[in-house]
Amino acid sequence: MQAELRQAQQTIAVKQDETTRLNQEGAKLVAELSHTKQGLYEQLTQNRKLEQKIDTLQSLHMHAADTERQLTSKIAEAELLAERLSDANSQIAPAKAQVRELELLLAQATTKVQAQEQIGEQLRAYLDKIATTPATAGPDR
Repeated sequence: MQAELRQAQQTIAVKQDETTRLNQEGAKLVAELSHTKQGLYEQLTQNRKLEQKIDTLQSLHMHAADTERQLTSKIAEAELLAERLSDANSQIAPAKAQVRELELLLAQATTKVQAQEQIGEQLRAYLDKIATTPATAGPDR
């Protein structure tokens, strides 16, 4: 009976050692699991942030594409306006030449009018002088 008791005590000691070892391994696995959970949580947080960045980048990409389309449209519009301006300038060129000719004719006419006014003033002055000078005895008198 004592042999059985010793045998049972040895078996119990072995089982206790095994239980202690299993408890230590379990505690170690719990710590690893906790660490793994923390790492997984951090990875999920990073993934969410990356998804938000991707959404932001996609939004910016769409905005850039819209802006590029608007720019292309504005460039085409500017080219059309430049072409219209060129056409208008070429249509205006003969009118400008005609205006220059008319300005030249106006300047010539103004010069003639001034010359005629000057001659008229000289003629009036001469006539006034004749009218105010006493008549000198001439062959009629």
